[in-house]
Amino acid sequence: MHKAAWLNRNAALMSASWGRFQVMGYNYALAGYYSLQDFVSAMYKSEGEHLLAFVQYLKNLSMDEDLRSKDWESFAFKYKSPEDRSDYVQKLKLTFEKYTE
Repeated sequence: MHKAAWLNRNAALMSASWGRFQVMGYNYALAGYYSLQDFVSAMYKSEGEHLLAFVQYLKNLSMDEDLRSKDWESFAFKYKSPEDRSDYVQKLKLTFEKYTE
């Protein structure tokens, strides 16, 4: 990151995933921040900030609705790459079942 930031700081920060929920830097506005720097600063502040950013990200992409309706496929489509989706859908289903029994 240090070498990349030396070449182009914004590009380096946008290309990294941040926080507990690995929100990409280029998604800073979807995570509820006005600037990339505000987002990065929040990610250094606390895990609570990670959660707030992730929740805002989910809301801005209507992924909170996918979770409420248990539409795991739609959630995975928006959150994961095509090669990771089917495994992720299965993990979501199993995790939901585990914690709702």
